[in-house]
Amino acid sequence: MLTKHSLIYFLGRGLPGIINFLGLSVYTRFVLPEEKAEVYLEYGRKDAALMPWNVLTSAPYRHGYVAGLRKLISLGGKDEFIQLAAELTQLQAPDSAQIVQPQSWYTHNHVRQGYTHLGKSLGAGIGPGSNGQTFEIAWIKKQKRIGVQLERLKHNADYYYAAMSYLGDFRRHWINLSTTLKADWDFPHFSLHGSLGMIRSLNHQWIVIEADPSNYFSAGNDYISLASQLSVRYRF
Repeated sequence: MLTKHSLIYFLGRGLPGIINFLGLSVYTRFVLPEEKAEVYLEYGRKDAALMPWNVLTSAPYRHGYVAGLRKLISLGGKDEFIQLAAELTQLQAPDSAQIVQPQSWYTHNHVRQGYTHLGKSLGAGIGPGSNGQTFEIAWIKKQKRIGVQLERLKHNADYYYAAMSYLGDFRRHWINLSTTLKADWDFPHFSLHGSLGMIRSLNHQWIVIEADPSNYFSAGNDYISLASQLSVRYRF
């Protein structure tokens, strides 16, 4: 799908057009072995940002980034640690004009639904125009691991501002708040991997239900759901 649209764009606009269709990302990772910690960052810019003379302009451009850190705290035992991890993903367009075009990260004028392969979205799992923050704490001993992950996900803020900003109703943001318990346990010939999570979806599909007009901050189209996963791996 991406190759098809790239070819159409090239035939329509030539080499300058295909250059503006591409993107560039930079990844860096800073490791602190003595502290048993690391910090990582990936930052990407698209379209006009690829042209050297446009780097010096203040015009808005499409971009996205992922930043995170991990830290191991020794518990005194051999290979036994507490791991702290946090990650921030920002894919929301920085300017309203880019939302209308649309110019979200992972989208283009000729690929409005987002970049896909065999019907599945490419890139970060949170999807185009979304923002996510996660925090995780876990006990680790060799291949054994038990932890809990907290996550906040703001669904496709670009769509919200493009379709609903005229309402002036800031309550309509679709937010997911989730807590997930995770466990990995290793045995001599096989290992178990499982997770159990609870997700509270606020204003699902950007819908607000005004059952009581006098209460502006009444509950919206909210849901609570459970998600679980269990897998077994056997080593021959």
